[in-house]
Amino acid sequence: MKPKIIGLLNAWYSERWIAPAIEQAMQYCDEVIVAVGAHSKSLASLKDDTLKIASRYKDRVTLLDASMSNFHDKSKADTLNRMLSKSKFRQKGNWIWILDVDEFYFDCTYQDILQAISSGKYNHIRVEEKFFFINMTRYLLCSHGRLFRIVDPSSSFQPTQRWTGPMSDLYVVKRDDKEHGMFHYSLLVDIEYRRKMWSTERSYQQPHLLKWLEEIYVHYDLNDEETWIDKNKKVSGIRSPYVGPLSKPNADGKLFVYNGKHPPLIEATSLPQIEDFRKE
Repeated sequence: MKPKIIGLLNAWYSERWIAPAIEQAMQYCDEVIVAVGAHSKSLASLKDDTLKIASRYKDRVTLLDASMSNFHDKSKADTLNRMLSKSKFRQKGNWIWILDVDEFYFDCTYQDILQAISSGKYNHIRVEEKFFFINMTRYLLCSHGRLFRIVDPSSSFQPTQRWTGPMSDLYVVKRDDKEHGMFHYSLLVDIEYRRKMWSTERSYQQPHLLKWLEEIYVHYDLNDEETWIDKNKKVSGIRSPYVGPLSKPNADGKLFVYNGKHPPLIEATSLPQIEDFRKE
């Protein structure tokens, strides 16, 4: 039988993204489970219409509250496991797809994923991505593991979202400079959300992320990248616009430029026209 795909989508303070994210999940998955809620008490102070918008889909998806604790890493794992416990397709041979609210795809990538799943050769699918920065024309290179085959139905997620099932037999969905791969908009979310998220993301402190956010990202000038790359070298120790070594700039240490279309559900919004998400 054709494997089923369980789509897991977590969201909070993301009213501009939640509707297209749920629409995408319903297109790609046999079952969609959505958890809306702050994963930490700090994030709970940020409120918008995310839940109200998600509730419009409650007849077509399973809608849950997210777990909450002092730290996001534990809460998210708890939430993913609770979501999975509600699935009617948590069976050997089926797949889990984490579809975060800021991650989108073209159909060509979806078809690539379907072929990998149908082959029966893989247990884990990683997707190369464009990791957008300030707006939807500048990006870094990155990748994330997003799909997991259920080999043992008792497998679960550990903090933050490490799957305990087999991670061998990996398939990598390649990114190109056009439509293939993930379009990842994580850094385009509200800056106050990012501050609160990083301050409570893990049980150990991550001051380097907050330092980069305050000293580099909020001031970064796309017309003078050299100056800010040099400053980030002093702040973060790497020649890149970003703090993380897993996100790669171009050969000059600068951002890549993308002038193509975005996935249709994003193109249908006003988001691609925003020149600087930091001002939103």
